[in-house]
Amino acid sequence: MLKQRILTALILIPIFILLVLKLSPQAFCILTGIMVLWGALDWSFFMGIKKFQHYLFYPAIMLVVLLCAIWLRIPNVILTASLCWLFSVLFFIFS
Repeated sequence: MLKQRILTALILIPIFILLVLKLSPQAFCILTGIMVLWGALDWSFFMGIKKFQHYLFYPAIMLVVLLCAIWLRIPNVILTASLCWLFSVLFFIFS
């Protein structure tokens, strides 16, 4: 399993670096959004949901979040993400 993850990383890291350097910012944002939605759909399958319509609920929420994030400034996004991670760590420590 670890061997497969390392091999995947060795393949995907150069592709990611190439995409960051060669794509326009708009194209990179669209590609990143598609990957996030694909990952959200994948995670919805891992949640053990039985009905297919319910699989689409989590990706739909992520789509709304991504569309709302278009109007946020980057420092605000970083601050919000940092506060969420801090809350998660504190919750983990004190629970």
